[in-house]
Amino acid sequence: MQIHVPMPAVAEFPEPCSWHHAVSIVDAHEPRITALAIRAFKEGDETAWSDVQHILYHWNLEELERTAPVTSYARTVRQLLRNAILRVEEESRRSKLSLECLEDFTPERAIEELEKIARDHRINNHPLLVHMEDNGLTPEECVRFLDNYYANNRVFHLHIAAQSLSTPFDLRAELYQNLYDELGAGTPSEAHPLLFLRSYNSLGGTDRVIEPFVGALHLLNTKIYHTLLSGNYRNGLGALGFLELTMPAQMKKLLAGFRKSGLTPEETIFWDLHISLDEEHGDAWFDEMKKVLKTPEDALAILDGGLSVLDARCTFYDSVYNTVDKHRQGKAA
Repeated sequence: MQIHVPMPAVAEFPEPCSWHHAVSIVDAHEPRITALAIRAFKEGDETAWSDVQHILYHWNLEELERTAPVTSYARTVRQLLRNAILRVEEESRRSKLSLECLEDFTPERAIEELEKIARDHRINNHPLLVHMEDNGLTPEECVRFLDNYYANNRVFHLHIAAQSLSTPFDLRAELYQNLYDELGAGTPSEAHPLLFLRSYNSLGGTDRVIEPFVGALHLLNTKIYHTLLSGNYRNGLGALGFLELTMPAQMKKLLAGFRKSGLTPEETIFWDLHISLDEEHGDAWFDEMKKVLKTPEDALAILDGGLSVLDARCTFYDSVYNTVDKHRQGKAA
C-alpha cells in the first residue's frame, strides 16, 4: 500500500546547491513557517494546524528513517525550518502543564499523580472505542480505521529504537525487551507490523492508496518528537509509559469491536496480543520511573510526553469517530 500525504506549498523550496544557498532559503521561508506555526498552535487555526502536521509528517519521517545523508543541504534546511515550528509548539504546549504534587513535591507523589492522570484520561473510554465495543464497524469503516492506524503505527518499533539512543544505559533493558517483543520475540513472522497486516489484508487492505486523517499524522508526529527530537529522554519515557499504561483497556475495546465486526481470532491476533504484553510493559514503566524521576522538572517532562501522546491519540480517534458518525447519519437519512 502507499501513503499519500501532500506537502503544503509553504514548505516547498528548491534543492540548495551550497551552504549560502541553503541559508538564503531558510531566511526566505522561516518567517512564513513561523507565522503558520503561530496560527496553528496559538490562534487555533485548523487549516494552519493541518498544514503543519502534513509538513512535519514528511520532515519527521525523513529524520526517523534516515533517508537523507547528514551532508545534504536540503536536510539542513528542513531541520532549521522544523525547529521554527517546534519552538512555537513547545512554548504553547508547555505553558499549560501543571501537577498538584509540585506544591509539596516528592518523587512518590509525582509517580502516583502521573499514573492517575494516565488512567483517568478520556482515551480510556473514548466514544469510538465504546461504539466499536457495542456495535462493531462496517467493513468500510474497519478499512478506514485500519488505513489510519497503519499510517501512524507502522514504525512504532522505530520509536522504541529512537528512544533507546538517548536513554541512560541502565534503563535500556526494558526498552530493548519491548523492541524484542515488537519484532516477534525471535520469530520474525510474528513481528507486530506483520500481525497487524492480518487484520488489514483480510479486509482488502493491500494495494491501497491511503490518504490519512490529519489526526493520524499528528499522532505520528507527536511520537517522533518525544522519542527522537525533544532532547530529553524523560519526554519519551513519559510518552511510551502513558501509552503502555492505557493501551490494554483500549485494546480490549478494539478487539471486541473487530470481533463484532466479523474478524476472526486469527485476524485479530495483533489486538489480542497487546492486551497482555502492554500490561507487562505498563507495570515495568513504574520501576523505570522510580529510577529517573527525582525533581519537579523530571515530573513535568514525563507529563509533557505522556499527556501529549494520549491527547494526540484522542485526536486520531476523534477523526475516525467523526467519520463513522457521519457515515451512520448519512445512512439513516
